[in-house]
Amino acid sequence: MIVFDRILNKDIRISEIEIPAILGRYIFKSDQSTIRLNDCQIKKQDFLVPCKYNEGTLKIKSDKSKLLFHENELLNEDVSTLIKHTLFDVSDELEITDDILGLKDINTLLRNFDERLEVSEFELFLQKKLFHIEEVCREPSYYLKREITKLNVARAKRIPVKAINYLAAHTEDWSRRRIRSVEPRKILTEIVDYDLEIYENQITASFIDKLLVYFSHRMVNEIDVIDSFIVNIERIIESRKRINSTEKIYWYKKLDRDYSKLAKAVESVEKSRMKIEKIKDFISSIQMRLFGLLKSDMYLANSNNKSIISQKLKRTNLFDNHQHYRFIKIIWDKYYQKELLNCSEKSEENQEVVKSFIDYSWVLIFRALFQIGYSKIKKLNNFSYVLTNETIPHILIKIAKNAQQIIEVVINGNEKLTFVPIPSTKDSLKVYPGRIKNKYYFSIVGSKSREDILRISPTDINSEEQISNLLFKYILRSYANAYLFKLNSQSISNFEILNSWLKNNRSLILDKGKNGKIDFWLNRKLNKFEIKELDTIITEQNQNLSARTEIRSKQLLNLKEIEEELKIKSKEHFETYEVCISCSINNQSNITPNYEGGFRYKCNNRGCEVGYGFTEKNIFYNVPDYDKIKNNLSKTRNEINEGILLNAFGFEYI
Repeated sequence: MIVFDRILNKDIRISEIEIPAILGRYIFKSDQSTIRLNDCQIKKQDFLVPCKYNEGTLKIKSDKSKLLFHENELLNEDVSTLIKHTLFDVSDELEITDDILGLKDINTLLRNFDERLEVSEFELFLQKKLFHIEEVCREPSYYLKREITKLNVARAKRIPVKAINYLAAHTEDWSRRRIRSVEPRKILTEIVDYDLEIYENQITASFIDKLLVYFSHRMVNEIDVIDSFIVNIERIIESRKRINSTEKIYWYKKLDRDYSKLAKAVESVEKSRMKIEKIKDFISSIQMRLFGLLKSDMYLANSNNKSIISQKLKRTNLFDNHQHYRFIKIIWDKYYQKELLNCSEKSEENQEVVKSFIDYSWVLIFRALFQIGYSKIKKLNNFSYVLTNETIPHILIKIAKNAQQIIEVVINGNEKLTFVPIPSTKDSLKVYPGRIKNKYYFSIVGSKSREDILRISPTDINSEEQISNLLFKYILRSYANAYLFKLNSQSISNFEILNSWLKNNRSLILDKGKNGKIDFWLNRKLNKFEIKELDTIITEQNQNLSARTEIRSKQLLNLKEIEEELKIKSKEHFETYEVCISCSINNQSNITPNYEGGFRYKCNNRGCEVGYGFTEKNIFYNVPDYDKIKNNLSKTRNEINEGILLNAFGFEYI
């Protein structure tokens, strides 16, 4: 049987699966009646998932093997994970969305968390009845264990009745004889021990552990997640208040989008903060009381004997009649009132967890493209679309999702970006291969040391912007290629005089060729002096052509095409991009190459500082007079030519 490794991008055999497995890493390529995963029949495009927290089973014919998975918060059974339910909600909304543009209105951030900041009915009941568990730990019930053994007289404390008869029959235990009796050296004694390892105490000790785990997950997977989310909202609100802050240059471009995404969260941030502090105090007080019970004799006696505890408790005399043990059973039953899924149902839910994260990534990529202005959509099929931007119509974006649930974004038909959504909640770098060009991984935690492993989460307000900036970098590179006019380098290499002249004009030509290869790019149009000089070069090159008529005729045609490229086509090309969007000044030196391996647009009009472009490392942008430019755009949009709009590309979206 072959499965597909989505991280390594290759088919592998079942025996090659890395254990512990990462959730969402492996996908089955076809239906297999002979294979059952977690007692469920395998369907095409099913993922390898567990059915009980981090464990699962794989049965191939009669061979059954256990699977172990990496820890993942989305698999947690004890607490309803907020992130997981947000992913489910977004996936459901995607399914019922007829128009892809409707994805703009989906809330992709943490939602419905107010109810998780309330004390639940069970938690309130536990707080009131916790003293019953404390009393059991203070004075637990026990069995008396009685054992009769032979000890030295000095150590014997309880002497049973039969000790006299035993001593009379065993003279070897006498110390010496007296006139009317004997003095014993050893004697039978009764040892009484308190056995705390009874069934009810095992249940109590196990329940203490369960409660500590429950509140730990409640804090880590819910309260801390919400707290961190609220902190980010508070930072945005605080940043908006700083009128003179340098951060304003960044925030004003995205605050409106953030506010619309955060919706009611911004309005209720103060109430949420109060609720967080209140429930933290509540949970902390219960945790401290539970931690105090870990040192009790009852807990210590049963700490290593809690593995065989079922959900349904046996009926015992203590659980029925004892004033404290009776309430332990009542609290236990309340704790297990929640509906638990069986193995196949849990397996199906985990399949949905992975698929919903892929849907979530799919939605975020679309929304990131909307941010860059790609709002015209043509549907090819359910998993393939073409997007265009009115401002830059010559750069098309195709987005598709393949059978392995990997998302591909193709820019202008030649540069393909690959996105692999893996819903990992651990920064497990060892499983990822080395950096692969144009390949990126989405996970819920991301990586601080790898730029190709991106954090995509409902708790991260900047998830869309992160994808948007990445896509913008590639789009801007394609866009720059439209600025740097490509010459027919292969033909030019046949003309020695013309070739030498172009190589010497460093301000006009960017030679990208390496190891003797010629690769000429024109970075501006020719000035009057260069046009006059070119005429002389063309005449000289013409005279230098071969005397053979058939070759000379073909070379003359090529030479004429190169002359037209340099004089006419390049002039028309660059004139489109010479008007500054800010000051509306025409300047042919606005467009220049960046010798760090990129492209730079910089208005050279005195007092105007508009500039943007990219280097090999990142993109850069500088529009200090944003409001003025925006006002100019709105006033002149009807008359403004395409070239001016092209200069403003990315200006609101970076």
